[in-house]
Amino acid sequence: MTGRTAAASASIAPLLRAGHRALEIAFGYVVGPAPARSAITTPAGTFRDLVGVTFRITSARMTDATSTGASALRAVLSLLSSEISGTTYFAPGVGAVSTTTLGHTVLLDRCSG
Repeated sequence: MTGRTAAASASIAPLLRAGHRALEIAFGYVVGPAPARSAITTPAGTFRDLVGVTFRITSARMTDATSTGASALRAVLSLLSSEISGTTYFAPGVGAVSTTTLGHTVLLDRCSG
């Protein structure tokens, strides 16, 4: 995690070990099969032959944080690891076309290449 503005960078700086400019957060996941879908229509088109996976965050850990910084962020990471789960569907030759998590669905908008 890095700050996109000078103010955000300044708010993160006290959480970091000396000489570090970013906070690395690693999440552990459990992944399994999603319910079958015959097709998904997105702004980029209709996709078939989908492979779906469900995911759930099982752990979160920080590197590059001071012990004080890690303590300050531990509650937030604990909440994230207990609350975030979702489902993503992939189309052959395209990649992810639909992801639903935290009550929101993001659909593929366009393809290139």
